Amino acid sequence: MRRFIDLRISGLGINIQEISERLSMTPDNAYKKGDIHIDNKYGGEKIVYEEDCWISEYKANEHMRVDEQLENFLAELKSSSAYLKGLADKHKVTIWVSLFPDIEQANLHISLSTINALSDMGATLDCSMAFLGDFYSGNY
Repeated sequence: MRRFIDLRISGLGINIQEISERLSMTPDNAYKKGDIHIDNKYGGEKIVYEEDCWISEYKANEHMRVDEQLENFLAELKSSSAYLKGLADKHKVTIWVSLFPDIEQANLHISLSTINALSDMGATLDCSMAFLGDFYSGNY
């Protein structure tokens, strides 16, 4: 199963440099409101961003379960919980989990410790799951 776990901070007026320094993380993607992106992956559509955004992807061990990876990422962010909670008062702090299972059924277990960690940092959890087997085999 391919998976991506990201910390995403978005809103208007976020300070990308300050977030990077305070979290000691370099974002994998960052943009400001009004920046333009051409999405060549899906037909070259022009996207004008409507908000500022800072995104860092968790580099996880693909052999671990997704819930273990999520718990490990949140443990790494624990020392920054108070800072993230402060950001969440003005902006959206999101842990984004995207799952692309190889089979038609996959599960994501959200433990109480994960829920508590998210609450401590004022973060929401967004999950998306898409079975792409038919797409990759040309049967779509």
